Amino acid sequence: MKKLPILLTLAVMILSACGAPAPAPTAVPPTAVPPTAAPPTAVPPTATLEPCSEADQVVFESINNSDEEITFFWINFDGKEESYGAAKPGERFNICTFEANKWVARNAKGEFVLEYTVSADTAQRFDVTQEMADNAGQEPVVEFIQFDSPDGLVSVEAPGDWEYQEDNSTPNVMSYIFRSKDQSALMHYVTFDDGKTHWNQGDAGKLALSVLNSGYTDGAGDIKISDDKIVDGIEYLTWNSSKSQFSGVTAFKANGTLVGLITFLYNDSAKDQYAPQMDYLTSTLKFNK
Repeated sequence: MKKLPILLTLAVMILSACGAPAPAPTAVPPTAVPPTAAPPTAVPPTATLEPCSEADQVVFESINNSDEEITFFWINFDGKEESYGAAKPGERFNICTFEANKWVARNAKGEFVLEYTVSADTAQRFDVTQEMADNAGQEPVVEFIQFDSPDGLVSVEAPGDWEYQEDNSTPNVMSYIFRSKDQSALMHYVTFDDGKTHWNQGDAGKLALSVLNSGYTDGAGDIKISDDKIVDGIEYLTWNSSKSQFSGVTAFKANGTLVGLITFLYNDSAKDQYAPQMDYLTSTLKFNK
């Protein structure tokens, strides 16, 4: 599976009223890898862990301080849970894993106990407490926040636990990115306004296709549009790229010298996990001008 790029910057050049935009830089996602399977070890909490063998791996450990057996699951690149072992009361579960990997712990009944997303720290620990075990079954709930773009053009909801990034390094271009912790989904709003070029919807469509082909296809430029519709003056393109294995919806609108494009996309291997969430986010989108 390919992961979404760690840094995505789409630079759009000034264009004439009827011209086509220059290509944006190609975003090349890093290779995604699963954790290294290893059985849990029944060792005292004070024991020192051995470092992982691979340079980019990190140690994740969890001591089971509850009175019941806890099983640990890695959320794979299809959004499914894969068991990597269990820890009895007092035992420690430890494993070599990778940054952005997500882990879930469940009790013997399969009830949710905890969720943890791995950071870049070389060694990290998140223990199971008795309180967590007593409250088992309360699945995590995604909370959403309202994003109102600084240009006043767009209002949309975004998952509150997604990473947020702004990029204004390119003249006349602003980029706002919300990225899932596992790097498998992205909401990206980009605007272009040089204060001189007056856009029409046709030119905005050319810009949207250029951004999609340049930024989300590993340079293949193989975007295929499966649906193109206009609702309340906003155009929506449903698309996919077989090379990058991304799918998504891009909405755009021209307003004088300003054009705004917002893209909701996910890795195809994480479709079951993110497609419903992206549908919801798209339903909350409003263009205000």
